[in-house]
Amino acid sequence: MREVYFHEDDYCQLELVAAADADFCLRQMRQIEAFSNEHRDGEGWNDVLVRSAAPTPLSSLGISRGEFVESIPASLPAFDRVLTGYGSQSIVCKRTLAFGPHTGLVAFADVGEDDCVFAVWFTLDLTTPDDVDVALQLTKSLSRWPAALADWGWNALLPLTDSDALTRYFRKRIEVFGS
Repeated sequence: MREVYFHEDDYCQLELVAAADADFCLRQMRQIEAFSNEHRDGEGWNDVLVRSAAPTPLSSLGISRGEFVESIPASLPAFDRVLTGYGSQSIVCKRTLAFGPHTGLVAFADVGEDDCVFAVWFTLDLTTPDDVDVALQLTKSLSRWPAALADWGWNALLPLTDSDALTRYFRKRIEVFGS
């Protein structure tokens, strides 16, 4: 049985957002960066900023569970079980789908009772050029919807249709996670 775990803090930190919210996301990223710089305190921060919800929910794109599953390339096989939690606690995510060649490269999707996808997020701890190729296959397959990849930790917003920018971004992730 293939299973994957994500820490609760990683939920939607690398997420699919509606392309219509690009300006909103860029403004939020600038606010987050300014707040972070202002509240940096040695090795941590002295305050927390909770980002606002995007005005266009991902569910408005009307991605059904079946359409999402069909869009996933064969290079990202399904995980049988998804777990989340923190510390030594973990729980099974019953309405979360996950696909990936390994636990460092995963596409997750939360599906509502109506079988509509309402959140898509990723683990992109890329370590090899093959990982870049698989990540590009994934983003290309998801580009059938008007969406972008929002990396809230790196303040990056990348349209799924911009393969050059995505390639540079994925290669940068190898520099960080590959060493």
